[in-house]
Amino acid sequence: MGDPLISVLLPTRGRPELLRQSVGSLFETAMDDAAFEVLYAVDGDDEGTLDLMIGPMLRTGTDRVHVAPQRHGYAGLHLYVNALVPHTRGRWLLLWNDDAIMQTYGWDTEIAKWPDRYVLDLWSNHEPRTCAFPCVPRWWVNRLGHFSLNAHNDTWWQEIGERTRRLVRIDVDVYHRRFDLSGEEVADDTTYREGLEQHQTADFYTSKVDGLIARDARVIQKLMVAQYQARWQGRSDWDREGRLDRAG
Repeated sequence: MGDPLISVLLPTRGRPELLRQSVGSLFETAMDDAAFEVLYAVDGDDEGTLDLMIGPMLRTGTDRVHVAPQRHGYAGLHLYVNALVPHTRGRWLLLWNDDAIMQTYGWDTEIAKWPDRYVLDLWSNHEPRTCAFPCVPRWWVNRLGHFSLNAHNDTWWQEIGERTRRLVRIDVDVYHRRFDLSGEEVADDTTYREGLEQHQTADFYTSKVDGLIARDARVIQKLMVAQYQARWQGRSDWDREGRLDRAG
């Protein structure tokens, strides 16, 4: 069996039942279970989630679970995601939430239609212009050396996609059960309330973060220019789909 097409990045805390339903929705709606893998980032003190990890829910093996050596909280959400990236095998990296439900049957085949030269924006019940569940080319992330440098991982990639004009919305729909969006009492939990305290928008819209995003966007732009030049010249250090040799 070859590598999966999609690596789902899923940091989680204190929501074993929501997590079970969230991951279950991915498997229930996928055309091919082998098309994706799920990688979890879990705090070492989160016993309820860890118990679930070693139970029947986990379908991808214990090597797909990262137990954080220390708790980062919402303010360090990007640290969990970045820790998962080196263990991914998919061509695409899909940022996922433990309170999200996949609603589109064949979501994996929809992603498969796209060349990995875009930031794919999945529909959701967020504001229309919000890219809450970005799907990003892994080779871009490998070249950058990180998924994000701020806890607002989704907005990080929305900004990069917009600045490089490579953000495209695809026909995949996600229902986010976050309490302020859904009103579901089950989602009004300790994890949600902690997020309200630590996950502040003001921490994202700063000159420092803007500069870091601008730097990442420039790297992506240069990669894409180099890609088109290499394809035009028939360079051998690019593979048949126009990506840089990942061993390089």
